[in-house]
Amino acid sequence: MQAIQTELQRQREYLALREAEIEERYRPEALTSEESNAAMREIFAQWGLDYA
Repeated sequence: MQAIQTELQRQREYLALREAEIEERYRPEALTSEESNAAMREIFAQWGLDYA
């Protein structure tokens, strides 16, 4: 059971690193919380939903 947990943790770490690499490659500048919320509001509005 410990071996499974260890492997799952390694997979999570790998995926987190891979995600960070992809984000760095395609979006090197960081978004502020306000910018992120504004983008999400636009997306949700297209679906006719409210973004809290």
